[in-house]
Amino acid sequence: MAEPSDLTKYVDVSKSCCLNEDTQHPFANIFADDESYLMSDADEQLLLCLQFQQNVKVHTLRVAATSADERPSSFKIFVNKSSMSFGDAESSVCTQQVQVPEGGGEVDIPLKYVKFQNVVSLTIFIEGNHGGEDTTRLDRLIILGSLVHTTNMNELKKVG
Repeated sequence: MAEPSDLTKYVDVSKSCCLNEDTQHPFANIFADDESYLMSDADEQLLLCLQFQQNVKVHTLRVAATSADERPSSFKIFVNKSSMSFGDAESSVCTQQVQVPEGGGEVDIPLKYVKFQNVVSLTIFIEGNHGGEDTTRLDRLIILGSLVHTTNMNELKKVG
């Protein structure tokens, strides 16, 4: 397998969303290369629904959070379930649940690659944070993997 590359540029931000985001710190900030960040609003939970512009294979989530107490403690990740509520995320069986190590900084979280082979959307449910704080903060989310090579029907030409 080739070295995983950054798939973040293939996230269609206009078709993606985040439930319970603070309007001063929206989810688009996790894709910016600056000091901005995503923060939850009413409580510590966040529900990210990320749509890709084309099918991808996801290998690893690279998570960065500078605030150790507000750093997410775990993710429930769902593949190709684009319209979920908090109730759905809490009660549904996820594709994979991962624990995020304590501390600040950046960490790579490997995924069960065979379960993330033909991904159109990723839904990430953040249930809480390490410090039991009222808000959860995520500075960066980088999705590593590769593109699924498919035929673009718009590029086909009639022959004959």
